[in-house]
Amino acid sequence: MKNLYLFLTLILCTFLSQAQISEPEFQALKTFYNATGGNQWTNKTGWQNINTTATANDVNSTWYGLELNNGHVTKIAMNSHNLVG
Repeated sequence: MKNLYLFLTLILCTFLSQAQISEPEFQALKTFYNATGGNQWTNKTGWQNINTTATANDVNSTWYGLELNNGHVTKIAMNSHNLVG
C-alpha cells in the first residue's frame, strides 16, 4: 500500500508540473520570442513552432530557458543566447 501511495503521489506531481500554461502567458512568450529575434537564437528547442503550430498546450519545461511551476512560467533564463531588442 505504501508503494502505491508513493507511485500515485509521483504521478500527481509529474502531472502538476506539466500543467498547461494560460493563453495570456503563451501570448507573452510569443511576443518575447518575436521581440528578441527568436529566429536567430542559439538554441530554439521547443520554440521553433511558436509562430505556426504551437499552442499553450505545447509549452513545457523542455522549452529552452523556461522554468514552469503549476502551469505558470516562473523563470526565463537565456544568458549568452543571441537575443536582440
